[in-house]
Amino acid sequence: MLLLNGQFPGKAIIYHQYQDWVLLVVLLGLIYVVFEYYVKPLFFSRILSSVFNQTVTNKIISENNSLTNRINHSLNFVFYVNTSLALFLLVQYFEFDLPSDQYILQVLIVFFVVAFGFNLRLMIYHFIGWVTNHLDIQMEYTSHWMILNKLFGLLLIPGLLLMLYLPDDYQIYLIVTYLVIYTFLFTVKIFRGLQISFQNKLSLFSIILYLCALEIMPVGMLIKFLMS
Repeated sequence: MLLLNGQFPGKAIIYHQYQDWVLLVVLLGLIYVVFEYYVKPLFFSRILSSVFNQTVTNKIISENNSLTNRINHSLNFVFYVNTSLALFLLVQYFEFDLPSDQYILQVLIVFFVVAFGFNLRLMIYHFIGWVTNHLDIQMEYTSHWMILNKLFGLLLIPGLLLMLYLPDDYQIYLIVTYLVIYTFLFTVKIFRGLQISFQNKLSLFSIILYLCALEIMPVGMLIKFLMS
């Protein structure tokens, strides 16, 4: 049904200064992902299958060549960038305060925090694995963890595009959808950690230390901080 002025009824999309360059970054990432998919489609299908199949994940981890290593490192970077952009858009949506009023500087701050935080956790995992003489097991678990991160980074691409141009009233549904996806992948990660722990006959103390202290507790603290 048309309005009197010849336009369809609906809510106008508010333009923000950051939309154009965020769109450019997302599209460049999408072009790169499509190129890598064309080069090695089996790698991407395995990433998707790895959610439900530990054997497939082990195949990804065991495959060690220059092409696979390049795609692995590149998709890690895609994950950091897309996660940073998603958090940046959440900051704008919920109007959180950041140290700078410059949008690009805000993204750089978020990117540094995301990249530093994830790599710090990897180092902590590997250090604890070295101290407890379980470094090989920790390397296996963190490899599974990073594969799930790659998948989430890829899944963020359509969400970022929608987040840029959906009316504000509909963005909350998109946010909830991706929270559900992240929660599901986080649950898969915990379950995979339990699988690896039981297969390697780790003690109950080690399982609690690794999964509760280093996984569940930080996420709980983050949720509490965001809710406050």
